[in-house]
Amino acid sequence: MSFGHTSAVQHVSASGPGPWCENAWWADQIDRAITTADPVLANLRITVAHYQLSRALRATLAPAPGANFHTWATWGSKKAGTTIRQADVPHIHTLALLTGGMLGLLGSAATATRRPDVLLRAATVGTLLASWGCQALTQHLLDHASRLILGGNITVLDEIGRQTARFVSTFRGHPLPEPQRLADFLGPLRSGPTAVGGQGLLKHAFTHYYQARHAPDRRTQCEQMLLANLYAILHEHIRLQPYIAGAMPRVARRLITQHLLTFCVGRHQMSAGQDVVPWVGGYGPELHPEVASAELRRFLVGLGGRDGRRDSVQGSRAANWADIRERMKFICALFRTGHGDPGLFSAPYTAAQRLDIAAGRIPSGAL
Repeated sequence: MSFGHTSAVQHVSASGPGPWCENAWWADQIDRAITTADPVLANLRITVAHYQLSRALRATLAPAPGANFHTWATWGSKKAGTTIRQADVPHIHTLALLTGGMLGLLGSAATATRRPDVLLRAATVGTLLASWGCQALTQHLLDHASRLILGGNITVLDEIGRQTARFVSTFRGHPLPEPQRLADFLGPLRSGPTAVGGQGLLKHAFTHYYQARHAPDRRTQCEQMLLANLYAILHEHIRLQPYIAGAMPRVARRLITQHLLTFCVGRHQMSAGQDVVPWVGGYGPELHPEVASAELRRFLVGLGGRDGRRDSVQGSRAANWADIRERMKFICALFRTGHGDPGLFSAPYTAAQRLDIAAGRIPSGAL
């Protein structure tokens, strides 16, 4: 079935079995998304694919509640689209032009000549050259960041999305525990650390999704879901490290983190440069101060733990988004306090926009 078919969107939202339970169907959707030539349209399709996978995985894991990896990835991909469209800073080209012009003018004014005609020519040439140079440098940096962020966007869907599709097709319609089915699913995943091409963290993630599905009570389900999400996001951010670091100029990383990394997560506006704000209806009251899962405690506050303040969000803001430790500190606080918010499952685009995206058109309106 073609990604361009409007029924692709409809089947994923259906409650009963459909083509979205078939691994081959998902493989086709993912292939079409990550090979789309237009970078803006590619990102839009990737975002919709995460949204579809989120809904499919949610149905597969029921009754385990709360967000899954792709629920969060939907909003991360939507934020990536802002950079890919070079829309992080409105009017940045005008600002670059004016800044370059001012620098050129100041440089010309600093010349030692007293002849007005020479000074005028120097000021004119200096202003034009500096404006052009500043604008060209700005465009180069934007293009570079856009390419890297799209590369990371593609990598996440290609690597994790395919495994999620395989998980859905393996376990959908099999509600009883089947350890051998889980072993067969995990078998193709490569052992070893993510940094050297391993998929050990993904093995942990999908094992905990399986355990969440069969956990005896809601608290255990939530802790297993959160642990699965954290293993998956850690794998993702290890893989994304060269893309993120490469897209952020070293001298501007802290400035970008503090002022440009604002994004929408469901119904909430967030900023990576500010402490996470706990959401009403989130997971927090069920998670802290006590965590039943020893493995989850080790992940959060153990040796080298990712979130030393599991009972608080104070200090969760990131100072430098290019530092994976800073990212994981913020993400852990976000995941554990927002896990149960139903707004996370809202669609990233309107129904009309999703139909345009499926048909290969960049939709109008806010993206």
